[in-house]
Amino acid sequence: METARMRHSRPRMAIVDPNTLAMLGLKQILQNVVPIISVETFSTFEEFEKAGPNTFFHYFVAQNIVLENRQYFTEHIQKTIVLTITKDPVRSCRAFTAFASMSRKKS
Repeated sequence: METARMRHSRPRMAIVDPNTLAMLGLKQILQNVVPIISVETFSTFEEFEKAGPNTFFHYFVAQNIVLENRQYFTEHIQKTIVLTITKDPVRSCRAFTAFASMSRKKS
């Protein structure tokens, strides 16, 4: 029944990031680029867990949250996209798909 319900509803994406502005900005971009999806935002892993993570197609997750909950996200590596502030994520996140949400120029 769960699978049938998911087929008839809009695909869901999750953004898990304590940075509210980054989260809202990414949500707006995703909704503009892929208007058929539903994007839900969470400030903590606990909020995300309560929402039923298995119902989301992909997760966009802040690097620090991935590192703090590495076991969960490693088990769901195909769904996880790590949000970083650099093009060179820490060694422990290299197995994940990464997205540099904010790159700073070196002086």
